[in-house]
Amino acid sequence: MTVGAETRACCVCGKLFLVSFRQQATCQAEECKRRRNDARRKADPAYILSVRQRCRRWAEANRSCRSRQPWLYGAPPYAAHLPGGGLAFDVRPYPRWAVEHRNVRALHGMVTTLVGLPHLPHAPRFSLAPWRSEFGWSAYIDDLERARALAAKAWPASLYSRDVEVTCSPLMRPRAPVVARRGRRRLSIVALTPVCTRKNGQIGDMYTAPCAGAIRSSLQGMARKRLGLELEDEAICVELLDRTTEARALALGGKYGTVRGWVGEIIIECNAVAHWLLLCSQVIGLGGRTAFGFGRVAVEVA
Repeated sequence: MTVGAETRACCVCGKLFLVSFRQQATCQAEECKRRRNDARRKADPAYILSVRQRCRRWAEANRSCRSRQPWLYGAPPYAAHLPGGGLAFDVRPYPRWAVEHRNVRALHGMVTTLVGLPHLPHAPRFSLAPWRSEFGWSAYIDDLERARALAAKAWPASLYSRDVEVTCSPLMRPRAPVVARRGRRRLSIVALTPVCTRKNGQIGDMYTAPCAGAIRSSLQGMARKRLGLELEDEAICVELLDRTTEARALALGGKYGTVRGWVGEIIIECNAVAHWLLLCSQVIGLGGRTAFGFGRVAVEVA
């Protein structure tokens, strides 16, 4: 189909039009173009920050609101998509052992070789996640260009010391979450794989039960290292209300030893900033060892 023969619906008025160029989204009526450009401008993170700063200055001058209220902070303005991209894997010949989480060390080595990016201190270049497929695994890669280069192609690799061919799915771009409402809200967080958080940054000393401080620390680290956001410590508000969890240990073997964490469900109260970051953690993972499939969580409004 040529571009000139394709029809689309205008994203503003809904009228059908013939496409003149691939990025065309409106019928090119002046009013539709104006409204489209205005919506894009208002979605720009820099514009949102400037509006918030202007509103803060006005409130300080006219309402005597000089003290900040972190529980009323809005979600951080961000681009339309999270950085990086996702890929699901298919392996042939299929391994003689199922790639369960206890065997994830071999999968981690395979994906590390495929991605081919240097390790960064305390910032994995990819996160493994269970996937609904025969092979059962996918990865979120923080480098978009590398993920795009791997996508929709087959690559030679090694799994369980056996030569295999890894076919990567088409690229999946995770959209940044949208959290419009400010203020307090209750969330349910279900840990599908163990959530691992270090105590005081000590290797091997891990939380085996959730606490609000560990969740805040994990979200702050993810914001800074994985999303490029510098947030004030007070910006992330989390209170633990209830939990139905248990300690879980998984022996990875070799130099990785045994990794400890917690699984189950917790109920928290948080602000919009924490809510937004927790929705991001559904893609990136919550806590540490996400490159080994730990920290896979499901987040819902309680």
